[in-house]
Amino acid sequence: MRYSVVINDRMLRSAKTGVGHYTAQLLYRLPRVRPEARFIPFHATHISRRRLRDASATNDEPGPVLRPPLRWPWTVRRFLQIGYEVVFRRIVRRCRYQLYHEPNHIPMACDLPTVTTIHDLSVLRFPQWHPADRIAWYEACFDRGLRQTEHFITVSRFTRDECLRYLNIDPSRITVIYQAPREVFGAGPVLPETGRQVRKALGLPEHFLLFVGTVEPRKNLMGLLEAYARLEVRIRRRWKLVLVGMQGWETESITERLRRLDVAADVRQTGYLSDERLAVVFGLATLFVFPSRYEGFGLPPLEAMASGCPCVISNAEALVEVAGDAAVAVDPDDTAAMAEAITRLIDDSDLRQTLIRRGRSRAAQFGWQPFAEGHDAVYRRVLGDYEPLRRWSAAR
Repeated sequence: MRYSVVINDRMLRSAKTGVGHYTAQLLYRLPRVRPEARFIPFHATHISRRRLRDASATNDEPGPVLRPPLRWPWTVRRFLQIGYEVVFRRIVRRCRYQLYHEPNHIPMACDLPTVTTIHDLSVLRFPQWHPADRIAWYEACFDRGLRQTEHFITVSRFTRDECLRYLNIDPSRITVIYQAPREVFGAGPVLPETGRQVRKALGLPEHFLLFVGTVEPRKNLMGLLEAYARLEVRIRRRWKLVLVGMQGWETESITERLRRLDVAADVRQTGYLSDERLAVVFGLATLFVFPSRYEGFGLPPLEAMASGCPCVISNAEALVEVAGDAAVAVDPDDTAAMAEAITRLIDDSDLRQTLIRRGRSRAAQFGWQPFAEGHDAVYRRVLGDYEPLRRWSAAR
């Protein structure tokens, strides 16, 4: 079936986090399962004029990002967004695109049939974990986006259930499509020379625990620091804590918390890392700890498991859905239990090996082929080809 889909790739302008990686994989994978169709990255094609390969690349290395990104006031952001949407509507009308896919929760207003991906409902459910401009964006546009959308994609059964419960969306209008670990995270053991180079470049200790994620309140980094401070001195002396990820917002208190807990000398912040370098860091780490209070999917634990790194995760529903029995799950607000789980895994090499085997097996169950085929099926359904979506529904 020939069709054309314009995809909002605006989030690919900067270093990619969850939604950016999702969008990049859409642009990379879809042409491989439906080569006769057209998948147009709007910003790269009509605004920045970048090549598709550049727009969907996943090996970017912007360098460490240790300062929070500049956040425009909502009034400025809203003005810029209105102008962007005017340009968007004019171009898609002129180019006669058939379908619009918004990968980032709130579609731009337009007349095209619209597919929207909802990753989670954290802004609606827990606004205290988000900056004011993001909350204002949702208050102004989210309900209109719901009315505009023909079909929704969620990245987990958990997020689908939240949409049913809190948004009252008809279940027939929601399709669950899982992501997968990118290939670089399942490439096998780290070569010794590569490990030495990355360890030297980043100043990594010989033994370390690892956290990966944007530094923001819902990731519960403060809870992780509290749990780390609870570890016995013998463990902290040998296993340091490495934090990977760009700064989000409300990060200023981390320095104060490190000082108060007297663990600043044991914590290393690397900033944002490329996929290739992050895969090596996963391979060097003793444990991956991800205590997030709320997630819609949980890509970092999945990539850690694919890389052979045993995981301690929070018992947030989406994380348990993704990890199954391949990770140790704890209450994110119980720092004593988190410290106990970390200690148990450090002291029990047999348990670590069991989790490594289970993690690799679990990660292998998530694939990019069904990811791309599932999106293709949704597009065809919205455009009038109502082939059943049972393969991609939450019931599978």
